[in-house]
Amino acid sequence: MECPSCTGQNAPGARFCMACGRPLEAAAQPVRARRTVTVVFADLAGSTALAERLDPEALREVMLRYYTLMRDCLEHHGGTVEKFIGDAVMAVFGVPRVREDDVLRGVRAAWDMQQAMDELNAGLDPALRVRLRLRIGVNTGEVLWSREFGDGHAMVSGDTVNVAARLEQHAPDGGILLGAVSHRVAAPGITAEPVEPLTVKGKSRPLAVWRLTGVQPDPEATARPGSARLIGRREELHQLELARERSVTQRGCHLFTLLGDPGVGKSRLVAEFLAGLREGGGAVAVSRCHPYGGAGTLQTLAELLRQAMGTPPGGPAGGAGPAGPAAERAALRALLDGQEGGPAAVALLGSVLDGTGAATEDTFWATGLLLQAVGELRPVTLVFDDLQWAQPTLLDLIDHLADWTAGAPLLLLCLARLDLLDVRPGWGGAKLSATSLVLGPLSPADCEELVESCAEVTAHSEAGTVRRVAAAAEGNPLFAEQLVAVLADGGTADELPPTVQALLEARLDRLPRAEREVLEHASVIGREFTVPGLRDVGLQDTALRGGAPGDDVPAGAAEQRDRLTPVMQALLRRRLVEPAGRRPGAAGYRFVHLLVREVCYAGLPKRRRAALHEAYAGRLAAGEPVRHELVGRHLAEAHRHHRDLGSDRQGLARLGAGAARHLLAAGERALARGECSWAAQLLTQAAELAQPGTPDRSAARLRLAEALIATGAAGQARDLLLGLLADAPAGPSAGAVPAPSAFSAPFSAPSAGPGPAGPGPDPCPAAHARLHLAYLAVPETGLEPLVETARELLPVFTAAADELGQARARLYVAHGRQARGRYVEAAGHFEAALASGGRAGAVLEQATALGGLAVTLWLGPEPVPAAVARCRELLAGHAAGRRAVRAALCCPLAVLLAMGGDFTEARALVAEAERIAEDLGVAVPQAAIQTFGGLVETLAGAPGAAEERLRRACALALASGDPDTHATAADTLAALLLDQGRHTEAQGLADAVRAGVGDSPLQRAEHQAVRARLAAAGGQHDRAAGLAAEAVRLAESTDSPVGRAQALLNRAVVLLAVGDQEHARTVADRAERAFTGKGHLVGALRAARLRDGGPR
Repeated sequence: MECPSCTGQNAPGARFCMACGRPLEAAAQPVRARRTVTVVFADLAGSTALAERLDPEALREVMLRYYTLMRDCLEHHGGTVEKFIGDAVMAVFGVPRVREDDVLRGVRAAWDMQQAMDELNAGLDPALRVRLRLRIGVNTGEVLWSREFGDGHAMVSGDTVNVAARLEQHAPDGGILLGAVSHRVAAPGITAEPVEPLTVKGKSRPLAVWRLTGVQPDPEATARPGSARLIGRREELHQLELARERSVTQRGCHLFTLLGDPGVGKSRLVAEFLAGLREGGGAVAVSRCHPYGGAGTLQTLAELLRQAMGTPPGGPAGGAGPAGPAAERAALRALLDGQEGGPAAVALLGSVLDGTGAATEDTFWATGLLLQAVGELRPVTLVFDDLQWAQPTLLDLIDHLADWTAGAPLLLLCLARLDLLDVRPGWGGAKLSATSLVLGPLSPADCEELVESCAEVTAHSEAGTVRRVAAAAEGNPLFAEQLVAVLADGGTADELPPTVQALLEARLDRLPRAEREVLEHASVIGREFTVPGLRDVGLQDTALRGGAPGDDVPAGAAEQRDRLTPVMQALLRRRLVEPAGRRPGAAGYRFVHLLVREVCYAGLPKRRRAALHEAYAGRLAAGEPVRHELVGRHLAEAHRHHRDLGSDRQGLARLGAGAARHLLAAGERALARGECSWAAQLLTQAAELAQPGTPDRSAARLRLAEALIATGAAGQARDLLLGLLADAPAGPSAGAVPAPSAFSAPFSAPSAGPGPAGPGPDPCPAAHARLHLAYLAVPETGLEPLVETARELLPVFTAAADELGQARARLYVAHGRQARGRYVEAAGHFEAALASGGRAGAVLEQATALGGLAVTLWLGPEPVPAAVARCRELLAGHAAGRRAVRAALCCPLAVLLAMGGDFTEARALVAEAERIAEDLGVAVPQAAIQTFGGLVETLAGAPGAAEERLRRACALALASGDPDTHATAADTLAALLLDQGRHTEAQGLADAVRAGVGDSPLQRAEHQAVRARLAAAGGQHDRAAGLAAEAVRLAESTDSPVGRAQALLNRAVVLLAVGDQEHARTVADRAERAFTGKGHLVGALRAARLRDGGPR
């Protein structure tokens, strides 16, 4: 029986591991997990001919030697030999234990296998006239690993194994072929050359393949610091410098331990620190511990001593002169001559240098004596990297040096992962001079700077890509550099690099089973989770279930809670999770790094993932209030995994329908809140999961079209609506879409359908679709057909008591009156729409109605002071907690305030509206917001800022298909350019917008005024005067004092330009009185200046 913690082998039926003492009960359960592994597949070439030529006994002897050599090579590097099939060998690196260097181990094992074949051939009896040739394929990828308890047999399955076998078949005799991932991960530690991509039966694309030509001697070649420059870490670097200075000034030993997660930058930081030391002439010796295949404690010590003395292996002090053990002993004698106990130390350390010594207390004493001697000449720094893999005797040596070395400056700099504290919990404690520092992640700004510094990104990526990579790395430099490498290879910023995945898988695989169980269940919930959430997701082991101290847990759960507490504390100490606030009755936690959660989740078999998602959704659906978004998301995940596994259609349909119903409810609520981009995501998923021909599918498609309209995706919305009407059944209400009906699945959720369903098809969904299509057709047909459609459908909505439909229809009627300049009439329709929208709980419709009311207050007869007061009432009464409503009211109020001269608050309101629209993902209003912002800046006398906003408004309006807003923004911008004498630019804008000017009298009046000013600038005086008079006539057909006053002011400007100064002063006086009547102080001042002959 294998121990699940240390992999030690135990007798059948044992209750505790004989090696580590942990309980073995959990090991009795079958193990199934998804793993990223490296598969080595090898086969002898020409084995059939070999068997024909050799006597069976000779053949058996040859094959037994072959099997033994292959097994030895593979197991030396940590591989698990899964099977011998004839003369083929298959081994796996990554089971039963994951190691972060499994890929390099597998590649090195394959290389050693080929070298071993040379030795085997050399040792065969020449009389046999046999030479064995081996082909090897190495491939890395995801597999399902399973181990049944009964026989301990491990088995991996998946395409990764098949590809490894295909690579072996195509390898040349004596050659090794590597798959793409194997080559990418191992590349820093090997040499390889690309070969022609392989076309393999069953694979849709040719396989990228490399031929291995050599391996580097350092098994940790892939784990060294990256080439990117050091960014940030000034405080940590200062701490290292202080520690070294303390050892020098106090002439003693200082133990400095630098702890941190893998990849956080420990080695890179120390490399920067050591560069400064070497320039200063200090003695620096660096060693690194290896997870396997590295030097023992004495070999490590020998190398450190040589570096400290300044000798190469076998060379004298200073690195010059003859080499050899005698020279090394001479160097030792030169340093220790005159020291008490010097001759004994020379003898002990000489045996260490020539490999015959022993790691004893006497050796430790002699080492300290030598370091003191070197320290009297120059400060000494010993660096121990990756100390979490050190042998116990090396840790004992460091402990001894820290306690007993005195009289000379010595800095012991230890770099380790937090795993070191599992081996030596009291490391660094009770020392007279010691520092322990945990190296945390980079700040977001420093991480972005690191990503930007990588040539692969700056060469081809935008700022958005840099931000996404930095956000995914979450301050880990190695993760950032590997994500950049993925981009350089043509991947995406969201792709998990195989190096990072291997590192995290290895770290998680070393955890005790209880901790892994918690993390796996938590990964199903998401990045944040609670203890009760772990129970809800199905954490069944009684040793794991429960809450955190102080939680409100059910009676009888105290013992279970107490058993979970140390598990959570261990995960906190390992920096895998961290506190994430506290909800009522539950302590909250979160994964420290999102990639840890992703790797935990990826390790779960899909069938288990699906079961956990479904169980969690069931618990969430039973709660109050139902969190539709979460229930829908978890059911959708369960559906996806079952679909991948080919589960039965009936079960898939049930899951899909339940997920669609909840996602539809969540999408409708998001849409009602004005979170249109988020609503579009939810509703897209709902429409995909709902069964064709069901009411939920129709409702999801309709709501999705509404979300797409709100986000500016008009073309997609139109296609959806047309498809919806085409799929509708024929009947008394042609084109009607079926109303939602009750759903009897256990995960049902009410869908806020448009009105109650009566006998026969409900006409309201089709009516909504027709109304939306009419709205989308406005750029081609103008506003009037939409208004007529709204008038036609209003009785349909009223008869069905569809308040949402009534609100929308009245809004379009109101907009029609507003476009005609009849603001008083429009206000009545907006008020009615507001009431219907309120009863329907439709935030967007209420926001639109309130925005329309605010526009009537701005352009209508209400004086500015009263209009401002009314806008503030609307804000106070309707905008609390409703950001879309607030954005709709802020902009007209901003212009009203600017008309009264309050530019500070006006600008603040526009900025607030911008932030809200950006957060809510509403694209179309952004163009209007920028137009309002341009009007505010124009009134404030800031032409540069006004131009910037108005140009942005034009671009946004064109992109979103909003011709009315584009015409308004373009004409306002043209007038601003004319004020600055930029006639050519203004002419281009006027020509571009001419076809887009609608039927609105005020819009036409503004455009005519621009054309009149252009005509005046071109010397066409009669034409200019006629156009200006036409603009006044159009404005006077409305009940807008602002529009009439502006048209008069524009006419006065034109008259002044054509030389009719007396008439211009008269018209300017009329404009000043009209502005004053509205309370438009800025306009009145400008008109008065024009009338009095001053600057406008």
